[in-house]
Amino acid sequence: MKQIRIISELYYPEETSTGYFVTGIAEGLAASGGCAVSVLCAQPTYSQKGVLAPKRESRNGVGIQRLAAPAADNKTLLGRLWNTLSLTVRFGISMVGFIKRGDVVMVVTNPPSLPLFAVWIAKLKGAVPVLLVHDVYPDVLVPTGITQEGSMLYRFVDLLQRHMLRQMQRIIVLGRDMEERIFAKLPKSDRNRFSIIPNWGDADTIHPDLRVSNRIRAGHELEDKFIIQFSGNLGRTHGLEDLVALAERLRPRQDIHFLVFGWGAGRSWLEATIKELELTNMTLLPPCEKAELGDYLTACDLFFMPFKKGMEGISVPSRLYNVMSAGNPILAIAGSASELAKVVNEESMGWVVEPGDIDSMVAVVEEAVLQPEGLATMSEHARAALEGKYTRAHVVRQFADLFDDLSR
Repeated sequence: MKQIRIISELYYPEETSTGYFVTGIAEGLAASGGCAVSVLCAQPTYSQKGVLAPKRESRNGVGIQRLAAPAADNKTLLGRLWNTLSLTVRFGISMVGFIKRGDVVMVVTNPPSLPLFAVWIAKLKGAVPVLLVHDVYPDVLVPTGITQEGSMLYRFVDLLQRHMLRQMQRIIVLGRDMEERIFAKLPKSDRNRFSIIPNWGDADTIHPDLRVSNRIRAGHELEDKFIIQFSGNLGRTHGLEDLVALAERLRPRQDIHFLVFGWGAGRSWLEATIKELELTNMTLLPPCEKAELGDYLTACDLFFMPFKKGMEGISVPSRLYNVMSAGNPILAIAGSASELAKVVNEESMGWVVEPGDIDSMVAVVEEAVLQPEGLATMSEHARAALEGKYTRAHVVRQFADLFDDLSR
């Protein structure tokens, strides 16, 4: 029986996007039969930080080995660097015993130093190294403000990443734009080493039917409003400035309200800005529990999904697929070459506007308010696309087929 080894900082009980999806992939592969699945991960460091999970356990057919998580303050650059370094060393030591000859070893890009050690040890042990790309390094460090393109840090990380990419037997990316960005770092002969496998949406618990008599709308007395929603990670790359600018421009419209919930580095900035600008047309809620996500996502007429300029190919928003599951029409703020823009346009489920173009955003919202029938059609398109292409079953099947090919 072939052995699949997965190496990821984040795994159950961590529920951030990477932890959620890697857990779903591992358990889906184990349930499909034909392979044994083991995971090497860290104790929770994000949404479940402080939860102490067993060092070793078997859960839903997956063998799990957890390493102690570093305790430095992740909000500071020095703290993040120390956590990354110490975590990488712990993983590196453990990988020597974890990886066996003939294994297929899939490592996730976060933290960026982890694949460097994983590919080296996998090659040394006679295993097959596979990279799952959730963020592209060092490219993502520029829009997050950590460094500048062309800086010494950028060039050093880029050199290491290019070397690592050339050693991987297969590179799995989340979208077409991500494939193009990484392919530009490699020789042209390497294109056949890429596989595009997207993330998925929760088609079972998130459904458009929850829109009827929605308790979130009712609880905040928003039944008579046109709701523009933004939710999930309120991070540095997610264009919160465009969200605020749009809310400012639409403030005179008493029939339009913005509903925002989530967590992340930008939340405190957004709280302060709402107060400073007196944006009474925007409600900021705490993050919701996973079981409530369907109710929250369906409290929406139009979903606002912004990315900062230049994010094409660096990251694909995992929230896209749950938004589709809820049947939400989407106003995507992204470059036309991005996977986000391509999916929205190809599935006819919303609009795409370039980052910073507030006039066009206002025009889209004013158009959307006047065409409820058109929004209903977009909602149907979004849900149909989700069911046809972006469920967990579809995605796990693609991973299973890929690993079957690599094991032959």
